[in-house]
Amino acid sequence: MRVGLESTFGTAATSFTPVRVRSVEPTFDQQPIYDETIEDFVPATAVPGPLALSLRAELAARPNQITEILAALMGSHDVKGDVAPYTWTFELADPKSLTVEVGDPSTAWQFVGVGISSAEFTFEAREVVTLSLDMIAKSFSETTTPTSLDYSTEQPFVFHEAALYVDGSKVAGCRSVSVSIDRALADDAFVLDDRTLYALHGGVTNISGRLRLWETEIAQFRKVAKTTGWDQVDLQITAVRGTDYELTLSMPVTIYQSGSFSLSGRDPVDREIEYRALGLKITLKNEVSTI
Repeated sequence: MRVGLESTFGTAATSFTPVRVRSVEPTFDQQPIYDETIEDFVPATAVPGPLALSLRAELAARPNQITEILAALMGSHDVKGDVAPYTWTFELADPKSLTVEVGDPSTAWQFVGVGISSAEFTFEAREVVTLSLDMIAKSFSETTTPTSLDYSTEQPFVFHEAALYVDGSKVAGCRSVSVSIDRALADDAFVLDDRTLYALHGGVTNISGRLRLWETEIAQFRKVAKTTGWDQVDLQITAVRGTDYELTLSMPVTIYQSGSFSLSGRDPVDREIEYRALGLKITLKNEVSTI
């Protein structure tokens, strides 16, 4: 798969970054309109409806391959630095669109006007950091000559170089963290004289996730197991690879919504907390200077 940030919604990008994916699944839905009448048992006719295109993808988070993805997801981006590593800052604004190309051995499909409806980062012990994407698209084209991809060679972020911080203090007993960003893109932005999406329109962004903590992290669990009020915390997840690569998700206003724990035999007690954040900033250090 390869992606490029569009300067205009629905106009194909001119430069692309190859992205290694574990899986990608495009879906084509013609959404036919059936005219059911009173004189017969089957519809009298069927006509094409709105063209609904979607894609789902899962990938290991490689620092040089996710820049355009984060720019489209968050909407606002800035880069600083004269030499590598460069520091990117992504903040919430109107979502931007991508051009996404997906190929198999005989055919390549190019999707334009691709918006990232939702994305989820997963930081889990014994795993690389993963990024899952749900996307919608405006239109597509097909070619029988797939482009040969030259992937960047850096390794993905990995669990033992990642850490969770709460109110500035490292939580030693974190087993996993998920961060889900739902941009609430409208999938029905259709107008007259066009079968395809007219624009990307984002609703209220929902930033949420789950913490899975070791049994000794009772202090964090007590923040949700209260009879009155709740604690507002500052969450930060940082993953580092050497001196050139770093990924940080900062959520300065975070509410612990609910929590649970399980007791089973002599297994460690997993303490799980579901949270919702009222803000998000993502920073990325990599070797990419422009997009």
